[in-house]
Amino acid sequence: MPFIKAMDTLALNVLLDDSSILSDLGPDVIKSLLNKASLETHPKGSIIYKRNGGFKDSLRIIVRGAVKVMVHSEGEDDRLVDYRGPGDAIGFMSISGMESRKGDAIAIEETTCYVLERDTVFDLLREKRAFAKRFFEELINRYISKPRRASLKKSLLYGGGERLLFSTPVGETVPRNLITASGDMSIKDAASVMTASKVGSLVIVDGLGNPTGIITDRDFRDRVVAKGRSQDQPVSNIQSVSLVKAEAGETCIEALFKMLHYNIRHILVVEGGRLKGILTDHDLLKLQGTTPLSIVQSIDNQLRPEGLADCAAGIRQIIGLFLEDGLRQTHLLGIVNELYDRLFNKVLLLIEKGLGPAPAESCFLLLGSAGRRDEALLCSVQAGILYRDPTSPEHEETCVRYFTDISDRFSDCAVKLGFESGGAGVFCGSVSSWKRLFVDWLEASNKRTIAASLPFFDMRVQGGNGELKEELYEAVYHHLYRKTVFLDVMASNIIKTSPPITAFKKFIFEKSDPNKGRFNLQQRGLKPLVDIVRFHAIRAGVRETSTPERLRILKEKGSDLSPYVDELAYSFHFLSDLCLQTQYESWKKGNGMEAWLDPADLNKLEEKALKQIFSFISRLQVQIRERHKPIAI
Repeated sequence: MPFIKAMDTLALNVLLDDSSILSDLGPDVIKSLLNKASLETHPKGSIIYKRNGGFKDSLRIIVRGAVKVMVHSEGEDDRLVDYRGPGDAIGFMSISGMESRKGDAIAIEETTCYVLERDTVFDLLREKRAFAKRFFEELINRYISKPRRASLKKSLLYGGGERLLFSTPVGETVPRNLITASGDMSIKDAASVMTASKVGSLVIVDGLGNPTGIITDRDFRDRVVAKGRSQDQPVSNIQSVSLVKAEAGETCIEALFKMLHYNIRHILVVEGGRLKGILTDHDLLKLQGTTPLSIVQSIDNQLRPEGLADCAAGIRQIIGLFLEDGLRQTHLLGIVNELYDRLFNKVLLLIEKGLGPAPAESCFLLLGSAGRRDEALLCSVQAGILYRDPTSPEHEETCVRYFTDISDRFSDCAVKLGFESGGAGVFCGSVSSWKRLFVDWLEASNKRTIAASLPFFDMRVQGGNGELKEELYEAVYHHLYRKTVFLDVMASNIIKTSPPITAFKKFIFEKSDPNKGRFNLQQRGLKPLVDIVRFHAIRAGVRETSTPERLRILKEKGSDLSPYVDELAYSFHFLSDLCLQTQYESWKKGNGMEAWLDPADLNKLEEKALKQIFSFISRLQVQIRERHKPIAI
C-alpha cells in the first residue's frame, strides 16, 4: 500500500503552481484543497494505474519523481506515449470510468503523488469552468490525440527532434537480424561471421542462449591485431563481459542515459527475459541530427582542447531544445551532467596527453556548482588538483611545475568553452598543502576564509584517485569538529544574504539600472537555500555534495533540518526550474546567463509560490541565527 501523509501548505502551493490543470484556481479554492490534501509514495517500477483495474476514485498529481504512460492496442505490444513529471496529472481516464480502454501508469523512479479524491474533482468540474476547461484539454491532448498519434506511427519517420528520444521504445529501433556466436568459436570464424553478416558487433551466448559477452570491430583491432593474438583462440578470450541491458519497453532516452553513464557504444535489448537485439549509438544518432549522442561523438573526435568549444555550445543548445519541449531541470539534469562530465574528461585527457604522464598520483576536483551537479546551465567552473605528497624537494618541484601547467591550461580552456573562471583559477597542491589550507581557514574563522571555503565543501572527484579526497576530508572534518567556532561564523556568514522579500511578503527589487525592478533569483533565492542545506550537511558530517542528496541523507539521519526536508526539496526544484528558465531566456537574448527575474513575468500562482518560498527560507535563516548566536564578522 502506498504511504500516505498530510501535505504542508508550502509544498502544496508550490505543487499547484506547477500543475497545468490547477493553475487557474484562485486562492480561496486552493485553501479549501489544502484541508483535503494527501500524499502517497510509489516505489520505482510500481503500477499506479492499471488497465482493467486499479484506482478509480482519485486524480493524482505528481509531486516528485516520474511516471511513464503505456497504452494497449489490440494485437500490438504496449506503447509508451508519454512521460509525466512534477506538476503533471495522472488518472484522467480512471476517474472518468474509462480505464479499461487505455493502459498503465508506471513509476520509473520513486514517485510521490498529491491525491484529489473523485468527489473533489467532480465538484471542481461542476463549479469551476477554468478547471473543467483545463481538465478536458488535458484529457484530449494526452489521452486521445497522443495515443492516436502513437498508434498511427508505423516507423521512425514519424515526428522529429528530441521527442523521438523520449517517445520511441528501444525495441522499435533494434535491427531484427541479431547475430550471435558461442564462446568457443574461433576468433577467425567470428570475424568471418561478422563480415558475412555486415555487422559491427557480435553477441556471445552460452549453451542456453543467454548473453555472456560482446565483441566489436574495435576488439579485433585492439585485442587481436595490435597484440598479435592467434586467430585460432576462442572468441571468449577477447569479449567484453560487462553487459549493460535495456528492456524493450524502455525509451531511447533511458538507453541513452545508460550509454553515457557507462561510457559504452552498444547496449543489449531484452524482452520478456530473452535477448531481442543490440542497440548502438549509431542507431540513436539516426533518430535526429542534434542529440546528446551526437555531442558525445563530437567530443570524442576532438584532437585539441580548443575544438571542444562547439561541443560546449551544443550542450547549451540541447538544454534549450529540452526546455522548449516543456521539460524541467529535474528531467534533463542527468543527461546534461553526463555530457558535462564527458566534456571535462576530454579536456583533461587532451591536456595530459600534451604534457605526458603525471609525476605523482592525483585527482581532479570540481567545486561549487560544478561539484554539486545540480545546475543544468552551468555558468562557471571552479576546480582543483590534489596530488600525493612529493617524496623529495626535486620531486616537489616537478609536481608543482606539472600540475600548475595543467591548472593553467584547464582554466584557459574553460573560458574558451564559454564558462566563467569561477574564481582565481584552479587550486593546485599536495594533500599536505590542502590540509594546511583548510586548517588555516578553520583557525582564522572569519568572513574571508568562510567565503573561500564554501566551494571546497561542494567538491567531487571528476577524475583520478578519489582516495586522496577522502584522506583530505578525514583530516578536515576531524579538525572541524574541534573548532566549533567555524560553524558559528559560517552561520553568521550565510544568513547575510537574505531572500528579496519583506516581512509583509512584498518583493524587494533593485532600485537602479540596469536591473531596476528585478532581483537576482540565483543569488538571492537559490543560493541562500543551498547555503542552508550545505551548512546543516557539514554539521551532520554528510559528505555528499548535491543538494537533493544532502537533503535525503539529512532526513534519514534525523538532523535538525529533517522536519523541513520535504519543503526544502520542493522549494529547491521550484527555484531551480524557474532559475534555469530565466537564465536561458537571458542567454538567448545575448545578455549572459544571470538570473535577473522580473516578477511581472510570473502568473499569480507563481508569484504566490515564490513569495512563500522566500518567506520559508527567511524563517530557516532566523532559526540558524537563534541557534548559533551570530558572531561579528
